[in-house]
Amino acid sequence: MDLVLPAAMNFERYAPFGVHGRAVSARKPVKPLGEAWEDWKIALTIGAAVTGDSDLFFGGDPVKACDSILNGWGTSYAERQAMLPAVKVCEWFPKPATEKYAKGILRFDGKPGFRTPSGKIEFVSSVQAKHGFPGLPVYEKAPQPTEKYPLKLLNGTRRPYITHSKTRSDQPYLLELEPESYINMHPADAAARNLVEGDQVWMISPYSKDKVRARVRVTILARKGMIDAQYGWRGDQETQGLIPRKGWDPISGYPCCNDVCVEVVKADAAKNA
Repeated sequence: MDLVLPAAMNFERYAPFGVHGRAVSARKPVKPLGEAWEDWKIALTIGAAVTGDSDLFFGGDPVKACDSILNGWGTSYAERQAMLPAVKVCEWFPKPATEKYAKGILRFDGKPGFRTPSGKIEFVSSVQAKHGFPGLPVYEKAPQPTEKYPLKLLNGTRRPYITHSKTRSDQPYLLELEPESYINMHPADAAARNLVEGDQVWMISPYSKDKVRARVRVTILARKGMIDAQYGWRGDQETQGLIPRKGWDPISGYPCCNDVCVEVVKADAAKNA
């Protein structure tokens, strides 16, 4: 793709329809501004273009995609729209079953029991044990602040206007809103480092030889002893280098988010460090 158009807002989209227990509702969206498309239409159109099968992706039509589900429930998008503002029960929609474990509803093989190898509720995971991991979670003490690295880092915070924008060097409009990466710091921590609002700083981690640049936003929204930083900036503003390459969760592969200790120094002070 050479160009991605802005996605439609929530009030401008058809999909997804709402499911409220056994009640189902549709939407009556307003027309999107400009050439904006809702995300389902974008995804379906790309799917049709990549596979060459327009029918498989409903011709890029979100309502037809919704109807492929709703028709199986004995209703349609148009029928649900006609009911608005009422939201009514979908009569075909099955009522919640009781004792699913006894009826074989939970397991893929249709046998009574739960969806575990033993068919029982497992407080110790036999699946994890089978693959060489502890069957129960193992507590590991998080890294503790030290004199050299006294601040906890919460990596991955967002600003409302750049959520999910992982790179910003090619986004002129976003750079107008925020041209540099900012970190939030408690006033007491800022005062201890002779920092004021807007100062340029370096974040230093024991896991990387490279410092990470940012500007300080002094606020009580940051807890004392902790800073938060955005991810997704490039070059010397990339925070991912502050996170250790080892020690990620061995099961999910997820990195630690706020168990990294760092130090923050004023940019001019760092030149002499």
